Amino acid sequence: MIVTNHRVEIAMKTQSPDTQLKPFVNFERFVKPRYDKDVAMYKHFSETPPGFEEYIQRYVKMHGIKPWLETLQGLKATEKQIYSILNAYTKYANRSINEVPQLLAWLDRYFDIETPLVEGIATSEYWRKRLEKNTFTSNITGE
Repeated sequence: MIVTNHRVEIAMKTQSPDTQLKPFVNFERFVKPRYDKDVAMYKHFSETPPGFEEYIQRYVKMHGIKPWLETLQGLKATEKQIYSILNAYTKYANRSINEVPQLLAWLDRYFDIETPLVEGIATSEYWRKRLEKNTFTSNITGE
């Protein structure tokens, strides 16, 4: 059987039952184990570690958000998960809400992260309302 749908081909090649069951981890939870490890190193050398928010800013400058997005490869995202991803972009990568449509297309193209079917979700106006009101909590688990 020949499959012509690009998304189906990628899903068949990259997803196993293990990756489909993997829980969603927001950006802060992704960075936290690295922070904890580095804090131990700072303390070992008798230095004062940075605060978590400062550490995240440094992490983004050095690594960007790509390592986290790679762990989300093939995600069929919920609205809360997309919110979490876009919140990380606007908060840590200094992206504007006006860039949301391009970011969603980029997430789909390069990481096969599927945006849920919600009216207006691909517009900056939709996300301006969500992100400016801070509709969801900062510790989104995607559950």
